[in-house]
Amino acid sequence: PCRRSPTPRATFRARRSALVGAFGALASELMVGLSPDPKHVDRRSLELSALVLSAGIAEALIASVGGRAPAEAAELVAHLTALYTAAAAMATARAAS
Repeated sequence: PCRRSPTPRATFRARRSALVGAFGALASELMVGLSPDPKHVDRRSLELSALVLSAGIAEALIASVGGRAPAEAAELVAHLTALYTAAAAMATARAAS
């Protein structure tokens, strides 16, 4: 049978998904260090939060490239740091419950 090549859009989506997943995995590891108790965190909660936040920051960066920046870079970094810190605290609380 003849195999069709993936469309550029399908290729882009697959690549974007892989990159967001990889960034989310890295972010979850970094978030452990932001936890009030790094030895006791709910890893699943960290991974889920990191994936959602990573996808959001990817969208903000894409908007910036397209001339629709939601905020200045320093504000985005400060906001993301606060969100990562809150997610790490939430994962610690979940591990304790």
